[in-house]
Amino acid sequence: MRTNNYNVAVLTVFVSGCIGLAAAQETDVADHMQHHNDAMIAIQRSIIAGSLDGVREPARWLQEHDKPAGLTAADEDFIDSVRAAAGAVLEADSLEAAAEAASQMGLACGNCHLASGVTVEFDEVDRPSDKETEKPHMQRHQWAADRMWEGLIGPSQTSWHRGSDLLFESPVKPDVLARHGGGDEAIGMSRRIHQLSANATVTSDPGERAEIFAEFIANCGSCHVELGARVGR
Repeated sequence: MRTNNYNVAVLTVFVSGCIGLAAAQETDVADHMQHHNDAMIAIQRSIIAGSLDGVREPARWLQEHDKPAGLTAADEDFIDSVRAAAGAVLEADSLEAAAEAASQMGLACGNCHLASGVTVEFDEVDRPSDKETEKPHMQRHQWAADRMWEGLIGPSQTSWHRGSDLLFESPVKPDVLARHGGGDEAIGMSRRIHQLSANATVTSDPGERAEIFAEFIANCGSCHVELGARVGR
């Protein structure tokens, strides 16, 4: 199942303005951009899961697939930025490096949309359960990451704040981590995520948001590696 789907009507305008495909068929346009978004989400999810192996295939596709025809010089610059970031993901030897490069891809997408004067809309996704159990808690963090990603690539103030607000409201308690074998390192990462969420709720600078998002998902991945399979996701 695809996630974070673009609104197709808006997408047609987006691609026409962003990469010069004014004559493209609506279905082809939607599929092209959805594949881009799917690949970037796959990278994000793999980082959160703590898997560097998982980032390689979608990053390679983003770097190597054929560019659309009819690009302007400005379009080429944005696409080259995404490809360069995908290359950095491929070469990353740590979750932190992969997360930083992935966030730069999101920032490049958002900058392209701003330069094109285009508004991108996303499917409305309900907030997950607020029950104090581990699995729904991790689902809230993933939901927050998805909304913050939309905030970067839209760029969307609404999506960013929906995600950062929920993340701030959902700190992982030290006793929960300790119950699942988490030591001081995991607890420290969890506290850092909560601090990042507070920072995310007040910044409007795209570059700062990209930095926060990168550190957030890298900490998620590192914490999951530390805990192994001991906390349900």
